[in-house]
Amino acid sequence: MSSEDNGSNVANVRNRPTHRACDICHRRKRDGLEPCGTCIQREFKCTYEQGARATGISSSYVQCLENRLETVEMLLRDATIRAEGIDAAPASTPRNGPAVEIITLGLRSLNRPFPAPHKDDVGLLGENMGSLSLNSPGSHVFQGKSSSAMFVKAAVDLKGSRPSNQPRNIKPWEFVTPRPNYDFPEDDLAIALISLYFDNINIFFSLLHRPTFESAFAATLHLRNDGFGGTLLLVCALGALYSDDPRVHPAAVPSGSPAGWRWFSQAVLVGHQLSSQPTLYDLQSYCLTTQFLERTSSPRASWTLVGIGMRLAQDIGAHREKLRTRMITPEEELEKRAYWVMFLFDTQLSAALGRSIAIQMHDVNLASPVRCDDQYWAASLCNAEFCQPPNTPSVVDFFASFLKLNDILHFALKFLYSTNRMSTTLATDDELWQEKLVMEFDSALNKWFDSVPAHLRWDPACPSDMFLDQSAALHCSYYFMRILVHRPFIPAIQSSDTPSPYPSLSICNTAARACIHVAEIQHRRRPNNPLVFGQTAVFTAGIVLLLNMWGSNRTGRVPDTDLLAVHRCIDVLRAHKIRWPSTGPLLYRLV
Repeated sequence: MSSEDNGSNVANVRNRPTHRACDICHRRKRDGLEPCGTCIQREFKCTYEQGARATGISSSYVQCLENRLETVEMLLRDATIRAEGIDAAPASTPRNGPAVEIITLGLRSLNRPFPAPHKDDVGLLGENMGSLSLNSPGSHVFQGKSSSAMFVKAAVDLKGSRPSNQPRNIKPWEFVTPRPNYDFPEDDLAIALISLYFDNINIFFSLLHRPTFESAFAATLHLRNDGFGGTLLLVCALGALYSDDPRVHPAAVPSGSPAGWRWFSQAVLVGHQLSSQPTLYDLQSYCLTTQFLERTSSPRASWTLVGIGMRLAQDIGAHREKLRTRMITPEEELEKRAYWVMFLFDTQLSAALGRSIAIQMHDVNLASPVRCDDQYWAASLCNAEFCQPPNTPSVVDFFASFLKLNDILHFALKFLYSTNRMSTTLATDDELWQEKLVMEFDSALNKWFDSVPAHLRWDPACPSDMFLDQSAALHCSYYFMRILVHRPFIPAIQSSDTPSPYPSLSICNTAARACIHVAEIQHRRRPNNPLVFGQTAVFTAGIVLLLNMWGSNRTGRVPDTDLLAVHRCIDVLRAHKIRWPSTGPLLYRLV
C-alpha cells in the first residue's frame, strides 16, 4: 500500500461522522459500528450528542446525562417489576408529581414508631428542665430554632460559658385582679359530679388522673390553690351535663342556661393573666372549657378557645417531646395528654366548621399517650415504668386510636379541602393528583381500621357499656372520615367537570348507613350518653342519604331503607340534644 493510499484511508475514516462511536461506546473505547453492538445487547439508546473534543459542560452533554439517567431508571423499574412478579406497567402510566409523592410518604409514615427527640428539636427552655409544675408558673419557656435566643445560645455554647438566667421584669400594670371568690358545689354534689365526669367524659380523652384528682379534692386543695379550684369547677360543670340532680339548675342562673353553667361561668382562663405563664392546671382548664362549650353552645367559641390554649401550650413547649435521661413523670404525661386533647379538638372542630387548623401536625414532635390506666399509675409514682398489665384492655386505647385517625383527618383537611393556591401547587406535574391521593387516604384508613384493638371492634353485644361507647364513637368517626375523603367527588357536588374514576357516592352511602346503624344501636343501649364527636358524623351521614334520595327521586326510585335511616338519624340527634344543646342547630337543618 502506498503512502498516498494510506493517507486517503485515514482521511476517509476521519470524515465518517455517522460511523463514529456513539457517546457511550466512545467513553468505553468500543467499536464505531452503527448501530452499536453493545447498545443493542444492553438495550441502550445510541446518541451522538457529545462532541469529540468537549472542553466544558455543554447543554448537549447535560442532555446526554439525562437520557442515560432515564434509561437506567427504566431498567431498574423493569427489573423491580420482574423481581416482584408484577406485570409490567405500560410506558404511558403517569408518574406521581413531587407534591403527591411527599403527601404519600407522609400518610404511609403515620404508623411508624415515634422518633426520639433531637436536642435541636427541643428548643430553649428555662433553667428548670424538669416537668411542668402544677403550682409555680414560668417553669418552662419555649423558643424555637429561628428565635434570637437560640442564636445567642449557639454563640454562648461556642464560647464555652453559660448564659445568665435573668428573671422576668414584671410591670405593676401586668398584675391581675385579686384571687377569685369561687362558689363550689356542696361536697356531696361535688363528689357525684366528679364521678359523672370521669365515668362519661374522661374515659374518652384521659385528661385527668382520677386517683390524684379525687385525693386533691378530699384534701380540700381547691380551697388553697386557685388553679385546682378552677379545674374542679369545670369538672363539676361537665359532670352536671349528665346529672339529674335539681341542684345543677338553680334559680339564680339565667333562664335557659345549660346544666352546670353556675360553675362554668366562674372559670378564669390564663389568657387574661399577663403576669404569669400557664401551668398544667391552666392547660387542663382550656381542655375542659372547650369540651363544655362544644356540648352546650356554638362550636365557634370552642374553636377559638382551643386555638388560644394551643398557643399557650406552645409557650411552655408542651408540643415538643423533651430530652430526658430518666423515665417520664406523671405530671409530664398529664401535660402531654392535655396538649393532645387540644390538638384533637382543634382538628375535629376545624373539620366541622370548615376552618384552618391552628398548628400543623409537622410542627408537633410529641409522643403518643402512654397506654396505661389510672389505677396502674401507682408504680409510676415510685419512679417505675408506666405498665398496663398484660392481656388487660386499656381505657386509653381509645384515645390513642382516635389520635391516629385524627392524623389522617388532619392530612385530608390540609390537602383535599385546600384553597386554590394549594391545589395549584399539588397539581404541579400531576393532573391526577386528587385521584391518587384518594387512593392513599383509602389505604391509610384501611390500615388504621386493621390496627384497632380487639376490645374496640364494633360489637353490638359488647358486655361493657364503656367499651361499647368507645367503640361506637371510634367507628362513627371512621365512617365520617370515609365520607369526608370521597365527598368532594360526589357527582352532584363535584366542582370539576371531569368525572371521578371512583364510585364516591356509593362509598359515601355505604359509610353513611353504617354510621347511622352504629349510632342507633349505641343510642338504644345508652340513651343518656351521646356519642363523643358523634353529632357531626351522624348529621353528615343524614345529608349524604338525602342527596342520594333526591338524586334517586328524579328517576322515580326512592330507597325506602334510606328514608328510614334518615328518620333514625333524626331520632338520634333529637336524643343528643337533651344532653348536648349544641346538637340543636344540626337537628334543625336536617329536619
